[in-house]
Amino acid sequence: MLETLQAILSPEVEMGRGELFSRAIESLLNIAADGPNECRIHALNILRNLYRESRLNQVIGPYVSRGLVLSINGFEAPDWAVNLYIFFCITIQLKCY
Repeated sequence: MLETLQAILSPEVEMGRGELFSRAIESLLNIAADGPNECRIHALNILRNLYRESRLNQVIGPYVSRGLVLSINGFEAPDWAVNLYIFFCITIQLKCY
């Protein structure tokens, strides 16, 4: 599913206005922040890959700060799997530089 979503969003950004991308990343950020743990983990994995996708560099910028805050807040989660936000945080930090 991860690769499928990435395969849909990357060309949509390159060829279109990125409306689908904006809606998708907003939804994923909301799920990663407030969803049930299993959904949060899946959303974070998808977000991590979207942040790493070089074809999305031009449109991902406005979402870097939200992703960084989300990853830092994730360290306080009681579930160990959600605490693995560290990998998400590292990916976001790499985007900042």
